[in-house]
Amino acid sequence: MDDEKKISLGESILAVLSCLFADGIEALVMLIGVVPFITPLALGISWFINFFVWAIIQLWLILKGVRNLWFFSGSLLEYIPFIDVLPIRTATIIAVIFMANHPKITRAASLAQTAAAIKNPKAVPSETNLAKEVGETAE
Repeated sequence: MDDEKKISLGESILAVLSCLFADGIEALVMLIGVVPFITPLALGISWFINFFVWAIIQLWLILKGVRNLWFFSGSLLEYIPFIDVLPIRTATIIAVIFMANHPKITRAASLAQTAAAIKNPKAVPSETNLAKEVGETAE
């Protein structure tokens, strides 16, 4: 395997710092949230920054050819009140970068999950199992 990483160190640092900035703004908004007349303005700014950071990083991941479902899911969780204080977006971008730069480990984890599903098919719902439960025939 060649040692070329899909996402370079510089790109990784910029992406993580962008996510940390957005998560820090959300934490600050949560602290300011007790002041009645500032809260709507702070929330609006926070949502704007959330959307801007999400759109830029999502576009960057698409252009890099990286599967970005994890980051998308983490970004959606950032819009849930009180959960948005957690640095979910930062954790998911780190996970996406790791999975993009270490495809063998990601593939091995996926194969282990598939093997577990074959060994115990009731543990992981598949189309065949779901079709049997519903009473339809699987094609």
